[in-house]
Amino acid sequence: MNAIQEYLNTARTVSPQQLESKHARIEEINVQIRRLHEARGRLFGLEQHAATALLARRTELMREVGQLKALAVYGEYPCLGVEALTWRGDKGWPRIALLGLDSPKTTLGVHRTRGYSGDLQYHVKTSPALPPALLACYKDVFDKLRAQAKAAKKSVYLVSEFTGIIPEATRDKIAKAKDKFKTVFVAAEAKKWDVVQKPTTVVRPHNADPLVLGWDGNNLWVIDHFDMTSVERYLKNEFTVSAAA
Repeated sequence: MNAIQEYLNTARTVSPQQLESKHARIEEINVQIRRLHEARGRLFGLEQHAATALLARRTELMREVGQLKALAVYGEYPCLGVEALTWRGDKGWPRIALLGLDSPKTTLGVHRTRGYSGDLQYHVKTSPALPPALLACYKDVFDKLRAQAKAAKKSVYLVSEFTGIIPEATRDKIAKAKDKFKTVFVAAEAKKWDVVQKPTTVVRPHNADPLVLGWDGNNLWVIDHFDMTSVERYLKNEFTVSAAA
């Protein structure tokens, strides 16, 4: 089974009945949050430990409300966690690559620079830009790249490239979903990564079976799953003119 199918198997879906029950749960939690706020306001200074415990519980409930509200907004889409981004292949590189909509390349790298004092510094660089929660999934990869960069005394990047074309039906779904999410990514199985010293290096394509994912700040949601069509096949299917009889 490929990595994308494995990832899809972890998706959680929400039925309309579950969504309705979650709306009721949000109301229940909001009542508890108000009660906690009022109870904390009645405490004396010597009850500091109780105040801390009430605040911690309020924070937990507010986090749960945030998650439930996300389900209310994005519940039409299957929900994925970020754990699959920590899956690694035989060489320790990611099994799943995240691409943005604006570039065919995905890059994970450690860039070597020299600081003002002349010391060598190594900075994490990614394309597309990744939010901290997703960036954290690749910490082990950056540690490995940093070790290679220090050994070679050069910048080191992992690069993979998307060379297919997105189907029109999927393109329509992306257009509909873009305003709902902070970012839209394409996730593809990275069967092989190229390790290069310049992120602009031309690389061979290795990824297939893409997912289109929306990022809401906490979770990834499946906008669509499509079979990647090569540009050559697309041109042949859509723009071939039959010879005149």
